[in-house]
Amino acid sequence: MQLLSLTLVNFRNYEEAHFDFSPSLNEFYGDNAQGKSNLLEAIHLLITGRSFRGANLSHMIRWGSKGFALKAAFLKHGVAQSLEITYDGAQRHILHNATPYTSFAHLLGELRGVLFHPLDSTLVTGPPTTRRRFIDLHLSTINPLYLAHLSRYTKAMQQRNATLKSRELSGIESWEHEMALSAAYLTRTRVAFMAEIQPQVTAIATLLSQGIDTLTLSFRSNLPLPQDIASAPLEELYRTGYSRTRNRDLLLCHTSLGPHRDDFNLHLCNRELRLYGSEGQIRCASMSLRLTEWHHLHSLSGAPPLKLIDDIGAHLDPKRKAQLHETLATSGQAFLTAPEPLTLYPSVTTSRRFAIESGRVF
Repeated sequence: MQLLSLTLVNFRNYEEAHFDFSPSLNEFYGDNAQGKSNLLEAIHLLITGRSFRGANLSHMIRWGSKGFALKAAFLKHGVAQSLEITYDGAQRHILHNATPYTSFAHLLGELRGVLFHPLDSTLVTGPPTTRRRFIDLHLSTINPLYLAHLSRYTKAMQQRNATLKSRELSGIESWEHEMALSAAYLTRTRVAFMAEIQPQVTAIATLLSQGIDTLTLSFRSNLPLPQDIASAPLEELYRTGYSRTRNRDLLLCHTSLGPHRDDFNLHLCNRELRLYGSEGQIRCASMSLRLTEWHHLHSLSGAPPLKLIDDIGAHLDPKRKAQLHETLATSGQAFLTAPEPLTLYPSVTTSRRFAIESGRVF
């Protein structure tokens, strides 16, 4: 996977800018609020169809303009491809190799990459929604069936919640049946994914901490899960659970049981990290999750995904920062922001450095 070029028109603070990228390290440096992170946001939008800042498309339009355009050329399995997103303030238009798409969901898996961001520490310290989003986005990228079940479950749950609020419960069992079917698939897939990535998470955390820390993951569901998930009748367990909690949910006016309440905890040396970890340990753990995400995508596709690196070493001690930058910058194509030029590593064979000032590129 290689991003060859990117053109921005009226995106954030860029009136018009064009980049031809190195296949290795691409560094954007400059003072704060000059537009470095905006470039990563543009690439992230092309990868996932969403802003990592949680912004709407209208927020990405350059001040005083009516819309924006992003155009990218990339290589996937050695084949040249193109991707374009335009937004006129009312409608979005998506073109992949001149083929129009109606939804950003179609983008998932086309251009693959992982964002490393200072706010990734919320993967450890933030609410469960942050960790569920981490799982859902990754699994949706690699498994279209997972995305279909996630959409199906969400829509059925919305209908069940509407039924609970209306107090007219006729037909609620049909929505619970739909939910149970997809809930069983989502839970099995999530549990299998967490078990699959556990060794990689532990190995990377040990590397970043230079052998000091042992990081483990534990999946949490509010449905008591049997020991053997693969052969367990999860669909039936969920249907029974929805029936059992129906009266309570009627008082709450929402569904209290299901994958939308799943979570996972991180433990460092058998202690819950968010409660006992230092700032450096929490940041190393979040980096371990992101690097594991990158390695998992790499192993499935056979091609290294993009790395989008937004000044993530700013709050690490020198040893951890050096180890992290060496790990990130020396495999696959990377896009890195920093307030000033960084030291390049001997293993980086080709690189390009862009100075960014007020939306202009030097």
